[in-house]
Amino acid sequence: MPIGSLFLWEMNRQSAHLIRQSTDVLPSFNSANKHVWFVIDGQQRLSVIHQAFQAEVRPNDAGREIDFVRLCFVVHPDKQNNALRIVYRKPGDGEFVPIRDILAADWRNRMPSQAKWF
Repeated sequence: MPIGSLFLWEMNRQSAHLIRQSTDVLPSFNSANKHVWFVIDGQQRLSVIHQAFQAEVRPNDAGREIDFVRLCFVVHPDKQNNALRIVYRKPGDGEFVPIRDILAADWRNRMPSQAKWF
């Protein structure tokens, strides 16, 4: 699925103090990193991908709890109804695969029935 573009700016480590620290959106800066990347454009897309990977429960701007485990990829969408490929629902039946399982390093172990297709 195309996610759009990200616009990143690489800086030297001495510029790390310029980064706005927020533990609610993206992981905080690690001083052991060799590179510093500023997200100029695409922070919302990047933060949703990060939250899907972490599979945490986070409040949205309205205070509603969003459970990122429920962000699922639809394996066989209904093509006649032009169904969505990404939905918010309880994972299950091998039809609705959590995005976190697709992004995981051990994705083949997490979804063995779908591994060959992916």
